[in-house]
Amino acid sequence: MNRTVALPLALLLAGCYSYAPADPGRLAPNAQVAATLTTRGSAAYEPRLGPDIDYVEGHFVALRGDSVELALIRTRDRRSTWVDWTGEHVVLAPELVTGFRQRSFSRTRTALLAGGLVAAVVTGTAAGLNGFSDGGSTRDPGGPGPKPGGQ
Repeated sequence: MNRTVALPLALLLAGCYSYAPADPGRLAPNAQVAATLTTRGSAAYEPRLGPDIDYVEGHFVALRGDSVELALIRTRDRRSTWVDWTGEHVVLAPELVTGFRQRSFSRTRTALLAGGLVAAVVTGTAAGLNGFSDGGSTRDPGGPGPKPGGQ
């Protein structure tokens, strides 16, 4: 796939999703979930997740009492460094996170992004065609060739 197609497609796919507050009791199995850890949570999970982790993303596995078990996708530390995980499980206690958010398809964001991409393609195509047609002739109108009035 060439870059002309790959970049807009990647942007479109990234724009298709958003995170919205979620009730852990209503999460479907394997739903993609994110949680921001409190300062206490960051300290409590340091032995398991690493230092200064403030954000986790994963797939919902199960409720464990009031806690949520996730299969980790990635974590972020306070310096905005991301670390990918391969499904390791962690159980997050509700008092150690600021809340849970579920990733879901966003029709609005997708429509806006698709509209912007279409506008960019149309504008780029129009500019390319305009440049193609305007740059073709550099001959002097007073030089050889037909003269106005048929002379």
